[in-house]
Amino acid sequence: MAHFFHLNCKKLFIALICLLGMLPLKMQATEKPIGDGIWFTCEFTQSKTPPTDGCEMFDDEGFKASEGHLSYLRMIGSAETNCKGQKQGQCFPADLPQITVKTKPIGDVWLDTDRLYVTWYGCTQDYHFFQDEGFVTVKPEGKDCFWSRERHFYVAPYKGQVLQQ
Repeated sequence: MAHFFHLNCKKLFIALICLLGMLPLKMQATEKPIGDGIWFTCEFTQSKTPPTDGCEMFDDEGFKASEGHLSYLRMIGSAETNCKGQKQGQCFPADLPQITVKTKPIGDVWLDTDRLYVTWYGCTQDYHFFQDEGFVTVKPEGKDCFWSRERHFYVAPYKGQVLQQ
């Protein structure tokens, strides 16, 4: 039961981050605002510590935001050995030109100017997000829901080609 709860909480957060794909954030002054897209969590982070590599390495879990709907993504087939905890295949370089993913629908979320709201199991959690250098930081505001954690999340868009399995 504890493993099931942890896994679902992680997937729920990933769904929250997917909403960021629909936000008008600027990654660089010359780029257009980001719309729907593919986002992955940065690999080398801690609970409240930003990535130590500027998010050049992604975790193998991410999400897709498309027209207000979120899907969980799991990158498969990575041979990368430089992952956190030396776990082979559980990360990949952010500049990899092509990846293959498994997908699973998650649901919908609501966006505001610098906040996103996720409702799951009848409870709505508020998250604040802001642009950092090379990634977006997502932090829970308060601990309103039993499934939320105080962990900060650091995510960035994936710009390569995505193949679905």
